[in-house]
Amino acid sequence: MNKEKFTIFLAAFVTLLLGPGAGHLLLKQWKKAIFFISIALGLFIILGINFISELGTDTVNSILILPSAERFKQVSDFYYKFQDNNSKMMLFFDVCFAAVWAYSIVDIFISSRKSVKEEQEKGQEK
Repeated sequence: MNKEKFTIFLAAFVTLLLGPGAGHLLLKQWKKAIFFISIALGLFIILGINFISELGTDTVNSILILPSAERFKQVSDFYYKFQDNNSKMMLFFDVCFAAVWAYSIVDIFISSRKSVKEEQEKGQEK
């Protein structure tokens, strides 16, 4: 396997492990990396806003006063209740995030195929 193919598979594997945009960073495709990371981050921000707004400021402030072990238990209990009460929104988030993640991996192979074709065309012109 040549170095280019290895780098492409490594980028796909890094994306699989770390999330959307990570492989694009490895391939130095900065705009695509920023695009995929921004979408993933936006989805998490939307989820976080919904979670905090459902808890309310009084609950958040009371949780912040607790010691760290109790705080973790309390937040996890609230989050499980949030998942139960908002199953459709959680499904929407999961599907959207999985789609962004999967397309990020597919895009690595699509863009690498395009770059290989461009290099072949340049080689034929010379």
